[in-house]
Amino acid sequence: MAVGVAMGAAFAASEPVTDLHGERWVALATIRVDGRPIVKKNSRTIGTSGARPISLPSAAYRNWAKTAVYVVMAQWRALGRFTPVGGAQQPVWLRCRFALPKGGFADLSNLYEGIQDVLQDAGVLHNDRWIAHHDGSRIVAADTPHVEVTVHVPVSVVPVRGAVA
Repeated sequence: MAVGVAMGAAFAASEPVTDLHGERWVALATIRVDGRPIVKKNSRTIGTSGARPISLPSAAYRNWAKTAVYVVMAQWRALGRFTPVGGAQQPVWLRCRFALPKGGFADLSNLYEGIQDVLQDAGVLHNDRWIAHHDGSRIVAADTPHVEVTVHVPVSVVPVRGAVA
C-alpha cells in the first residue's frame, strides 16, 4: 500500500457555498491522502486490555491510518493551520471523495469513520462528533486510489471579505 504526501490547496479565501440545507459555508482546506482507503470495520481482530478481550481494527487499517495521520498533519500545517476546527458547538462539513480502483467497492459510511478518525488524530478536527454532514461525498472510480476531503466551516465562524453571513 503506497500512501504518499500530496499537498492540498488552501481555500481560506474561498467564496461561501450553500449546502443542501440552505446554510452558508466556507472551505478551509482540501486534504488528500494517496493510496486505497481502508475500511475500519473490516477484518477486526481480538486483542486484550488487561484480562478483557477488546475488538481492534485490522492491521491493514492501523497501518493506513498511522501513515494517513502523518500525511494529513503535514498538509494541515503546510496550509498554515495549527489548531483543530470544530468543538465549542462549531459544526463542520466534510465533503469526502473516496477514489477507489475501478471495480472496487466499499461501504461509504465505514469509509467516513476511518477518515474522520484520521482527521481527529491529526489535529484537523477537535472532535468528529461536531461533523454536521457529509453532503456531496461520494465514491468514484480512479486509476490512482486516494481520499480527498474538503473541510468547511460556517460563514459565521470564518468571515470572508465581502461575504454576508
